[in-house]
Amino acid sequence: NDRAFSQSATYTSAQNGPAERSLGLIITKVRAMLISTNFPDEMWPEALETAAYLHNKSPQQALGWQSPLQRLHQ
Repeated sequence: NDRAFSQSATYTSAQNGPAERSLGLIITKVRAMLISTNFPDEMWPEALETAAYLHNKSPQQALGWQSPLQRLHQ
């Protein structure tokens, strides 16, 4: 098991690079979903939940083409 959990200092995104990048990708997916479907802004929470779900189920090169969910349950 090669997982390590560590805390970062408050309000220091530089210490949390991979998580910040993942969040940026998820937010981009949310915006794309809302724009392409012409959904109202009130659908933001549902779109965010869907984008996070898809992100966690999608394989990633940095994880050896495993999904974050697969990697978590190894």
